[in-house]
Amino acid sequence: MNARGFQQVAKSAKPDFGINVAGIKTTTTTVYYPGWYWGYPGYYPTGWWGYGSGYYYPYYPTYYSSYSAGTLVIEMVNFKAITPSGQVPVVWNAFIRGLFTNTHTNSDVTNAIDQAFTQTPAIKTSL
Repeated sequence: MNARGFQQVAKSAKPDFGINVAGIKTTTTTVYYPGWYWGYPGYYPTGWWGYGSGYYYPYYPTYYSSYSAGTLVIEMVNFKAITPSGQVPVVWNAFIRGLFTNTHTNSDVTNAIDQAFTQTPAIKTSL
């Protein structure tokens, strides 16, 4: 940001621009009980499991799978253009997907952030 003409100042100095960074992580878990689906209808006749009369649902283990993924959101906001209602306009944003999967190093994330800024050469103090 320094190379593009920006200078970091304290919040008390009333900066012209700000950078918001947020990480969003989602975990998806799927749980399924295969007994009903593997051999529909899945019921066995009387005495199958050694019980008395009637039909009984057989025991199948419950399976689950889970994975996490995430996104890094970066926003540049313009404090010089705050609306009368107090909204701060976002003048640039970047979304970096595929994080939090335990396959990316810190270097990968840093390179992705650098690439987001590289792809937007118009970011200058004159926004």
